[in-house]
Amino acid sequence: DYLASLNSPEKAYKGVTGATYFDENGDCLKPAFVKTIKNGKWLSAEKQMTD
Repeated sequence: DYLASLNSPEKAYKGVTGATYFDENGDCLKPAFVKTIKNGKWLSAEKQMTD
């Protein structure tokens, strides 16, 4: 399984948001940010979800 093989920084998928890889539980090890568009501009959402 391709996604299961992305299990370390060395084997990560390198995309526009940086390196993406998963731990042994299948959790992605990078933060997610919520953005909104207002008047044609990207803005950080007022509230961000954190652990």
